[in-house]
Amino acid sequence: MTSSGKPVGIAPPPPGQEANFIDPQTRQESNIALHTVMLFFVTLSVGIRIYTRRFITHALGIDDLLCIIAYCLLLTYCSLLLACGQYYLGHHLWDIKFSDFIHGSKLEVWTEWVYLPLSAFTKLSCLLFYRRIFVPSGLMTGIIWSGVFFITVIYTVLLTMSVLNCQPIRKRWNPSVHGVCLPDGTLAYSSGAFNVLSDIFVLLLPLPAVWRLNMSVSKRAKILAVFGLGLIVVVMSITRLAKTPLAFKSTDSSWELSEFAIYAILEMDIALICACLLAFPAFIDRYGPHLVAKMKSYTSLGRWTTQEASTIKLEDHLNAKRETSLGSSDRYRNLSEGADVVTHNTDTSADRPSYSSGYRAATVNHSVV
Repeated sequence: MTSSGKPVGIAPPPPGQEANFIDPQTRQESNIALHTVMLFFVTLSVGIRIYTRRFITHALGIDDLLCIIAYCLLLTYCSLLLACGQYYLGHHLWDIKFSDFIHGSKLEVWTEWVYLPLSAFTKLSCLLFYRRIFVPSGLMTGIIWSGVFFITVIYTVLLTMSVLNCQPIRKRWNPSVHGVCLPDGTLAYSSGAFNVLSDIFVLLLPLPAVWRLNMSVSKRAKILAVFGLGLIVVVMSITRLAKTPLAFKSTDSSWELSEFAIYAILEMDIALICACLLAFPAFIDRYGPHLVAKMKSYTSLGRWTTQEASTIKLEDHLNAKRETSLGSSDRYRNLSEGADVVTHNTDTSADRPSYSSGYRAATVNHSVV
């Protein structure tokens, strides 16, 4: 707060700009759109996986439970990121009041505490899923359980480092508190490097087993495509690690960190989708033919309805022409009868106005037709 009573930002604005605390520039709208779209696909994927394992294959297991836990953590992670975006993340530092900075920084720390177990549970779900679907050999089983062990231990260590990064803990989000913290970047580089290595491990581990499966080339290609999607996860984690130095060198870290959040949410969303895709074949085998037949039925019904409507319109048109033709014949007959009456009743002068009037009416109606 300045001597004039006006609030000031965490950092001074660059030359030519002014602090804006009323309607600041943010990335919140684009973040909301990203979260909405990605959560839709993640929810759909997790729903299909759990439904398939529960009602089709009847093989719900610990890997599915880990997937559900990861999904709940993902919802929490997204909620915290969006809440953080209201105060801090995706704002320019000079547009952030100190009170909002404290609150937003606390939410950012909480997202880190959720992100680490989220990443761990997602990868553990994948590893245990591999153990069930590929029927691995003794060597493969040993590698999988070794991966489970190292991922569990290292992510536990990273989470402990994150919680105890500063003493007292609240100094992590409030720089005015006296205390000590680990050097900047220690946790970011450690977790980022292990994320990349573990992502590559989870991605490459099943490829030899997939290649040895006794199946057609097309089916093998579909499974490999799933792991191709997992390659995006690796790219996201590598990109985030490569850009980590920018977050510590930037003079507008709150704005730059929002880009890191985008990489993180894409990494977690796609990783959880990949963890579910291997359950899709059983779901498609059960409902795929039915859905295709139903779509064809709807298409045929729509075509039949269109043809029927055209036939009805044609019949209505022909009936209308027939009625018009019959109506014209009746009027011609009435006209002829009226003419005969006029001819044969010339001696009855009292009836002439009536006949004459009828003749004119018939003539007028005929001209209209």
